[in-house]
Amino acid sequence: MNEFAVSVSLVDPGCIQADIFKKSLVDSDPRLTLPKEQQEMYKWHFQKRDNDLIMCERTAEAPSKTTTVDIVHAMKSQYPKTRYFPGGYMGAPIYLIVWLFWIMPDRIMDLMVTIPADKLFAVFMPLAVESP
Repeated sequence: MNEFAVSVSLVDPGCIQADIFKKSLVDSDPRLTLPKEQQEMYKWHFQKRDNDLIMCERTAEAPSKTTTVDIVHAMKSQYPKTRYFPGGYMGAPIYLIVWLFWIMPDRIMDLMVTIPADKLFAVFMPLAVESP
C-alpha cells in the first residue's frame, strides 16, 4: 500500500469490554467439538482457560478508553504507528506483554503462559493499582 501513499496500521487489543469478544470466545470453545473422554483428559487446560477468561473480563477496559483512541489516531495522524496495542491483560498493559514475548526466551514465556491466571493476576494487579 506504500506505493499508493496509504498507511496500514494493526490494532491488536488486549482485554476489552466488547460483546463480540465474549461471543467469539464462546464460539471458539474447543469443548463444543470434543468427545467427553477428551474433555476429561484436558480438563486442567479448560479450567485454566476459563479462569484466564474470568480474569480478563475483570480487568477489561472500555473501548472508548482503549481501541477507539488508537483507531482515531491511526486514521487522523499524519504519521500513524504501524502497530497499536490498546488495553491490557491481567492488569498489565498489553504492550508490556507483547514486549516480554519479544524479548524473553520462548521457554520462559511458555512457562509464564502455564501459570494459572489468578496467580498471574496477583503479580500484575498490585502494579496496576500502585501506579500513579
